[in-house]
Amino acid sequence: MKLSVVGMIWHDGVVLAVSRRGRPDDLCLPGGKVQSDETMEFALQREMEEETGVLVSSFQGIYAAPSSDPGFHVRVYHVLEYSGVAREVEESITPQWVPFARLCEPRNTLHRFYVEFDRWLGNRILQNSHGR
Repeated sequence: MKLSVVGMIWHDGVVLAVSRRGRPDDLCLPGGKVQSDETMEFALQREMEEETGVLVSSFQGIYAAPSSDPGFHVRVYHVLEYSGVAREVEESITPQWVPFARLCEPRNTLHRFYVEFDRWLGNRILQNSHGR
């Protein structure tokens, strides 16, 4: 089984999301594959910096489940402290602040994963992100 990590930065009712490479309307939380020689925590820090320019310094694992991408298991980390301003670092990956509900829309490749993640949290994210 392959592992991947994503980081959720929650700020004023929105989360930091990134577009998937080459698909600007297909949003997901920033993250990616864990390399064989790194810990999940290091992979999270590396992926967050590579995709958003943000340096994460404090985070907590809050959820793990199979991904919508076959063969992958995803660990979600809640980023508690970070520095920097989100910006485009990798070409074709654009960071943006959006309501969490935007990630749950069917046009997103991983929308089922985010719906299940929110369901696991007791729908607290979606309830607090509508209308923002």
